[in-house]
Amino acid sequence: MKFKPIKRRENPSGIYRCGTCGRFLCKNSFWIITKDNTGGTCKRCTKNTRWLWGQNNIQHLRDKAREWSKNNRDKRYQNKIRHRLKKRKAVDPTANRKYILLIYKYARMKTRKTGILHEVDHIIPTTKGGKHHENNLQVLIHTENNIKSNKLDTEIVGTKLEEIKKYYNL
Repeated sequence: MKFKPIKRRENPSGIYRCGTCGRFLCKNSFWIITKDNTGGTCKRCTKNTRWLWGQNNIQHLRDKAREWSKNNRDKRYQNKIRHRLKKRKAVDPTANRKYILLIYKYARMKTRKTGILHEVDHIIPTTKGGKHHENNLQVLIHTENNIKSNKLDTEIVGTKLEEIKKYYNL
């Protein structure tokens, strides 16, 4: 016994009714059209539903964001720096974000191991035209970074990307 495939009923007019608000709208006004071609929920109702869910579960969303921040401190700090540098137009589009994140992780690991605060520093400061690129970053001890400030000081040399790659066997 052969089963015939069920044909999807087409809506020739292209007008569908929203199951929530009852408005008649064109196909583009829906995220998903239901199998029986009745329309489902329009984009406006879907957005309102999601917004209401967010308002009712704001504490849940805050807890999730706090948990993510706690588990991803390196990414959070990198994003914070990246945002600040975007305003200054110092972000290089050719930069490899994985290597930049690796440099921040290395600084955090050195801080944990030694107990001395290590920071990521721009070799050529962004205020002097340097870019936020993995080849322009180095890891310095906090006091050295404060002494260097935003100067083009070649005497203060920190751990650069090549050494960090060797440390992680990359």
